[in-house]
Amino acid sequence: MRNWASLAIAIVALALALTTSFSPSLSQTQGGVTLDPIARYSDGTVRMDLATVFLPSRDPRLPFGTRAALFGFVSGKMRPTFTFEENQWPAVFDLWTKAKEIDSDAWHMIGVLWENGPHASQLMISAGPGIEFSVDDPTLGKLSYVLPRSEIGNFDYALRRVQSFLNFMPDPLLEDMGKAAADATKRSQEISDETKRMIEGAEKQRRYMQQMQELQLLLQPQK
Repeated sequence: MRNWASLAIAIVALALALTTSFSPSLSQTQGGVTLDPIARYSDGTVRMDLATVFLPSRDPRLPFGTRAALFGFVSGKMRPTFTFEENQWPAVFDLWTKAKEIDSDAWHMIGVLWENGPHASQLMISAGPGIEFSVDDPTLGKLSYVLPRSEIGNFDYALRRVQSFLNFMPDPLLEDMGKAAADATKRSQEISDETKRMIEGAEKQRRYMQQMQELQLLLQPQK
């Protein structure tokens, strides 16, 4: 990636890393560079963000600017990042596709990618009980995050949004996938609410039976 572009992305990556209130619909612009958060995951120790970045062109012969995607990791003062453009998208997606097909108690190395340009960060993906993303940034350090297998569907959807952005065209499946994700979340909440009601009902029944037993003891003739 071009040096000025790398610098611009580093600036917005830092802005993303410092952002505590995160919303996938909240775009941020710094120095003309637009960053759109796509997804955020956290295990309480390490945070992993996925975002898209648009850099306006400085060359009138290239009016469409530069589009890139960004993995940003945060833990304490460490904030390594990995960026990739459209030409690296097939490699990123290929590693992800292979990783999500492996469900094993043992960890398996899937592959490694490097950023374009000097001082490039390295992205390593492994699969096992979850899917591990590791970024080794020569300037900002190395961090890893394990995506739970329960989040594979959500991450799939997030990557399709990245693909749509990098390819300059809307993906007709995104609307359906987004609706499916929303329906799944709603159904999960409904199941959770139903389970809560069942537990409350069982607790009421237990208290009722206890009260009846206590009443029977009181009504028993004294010896």
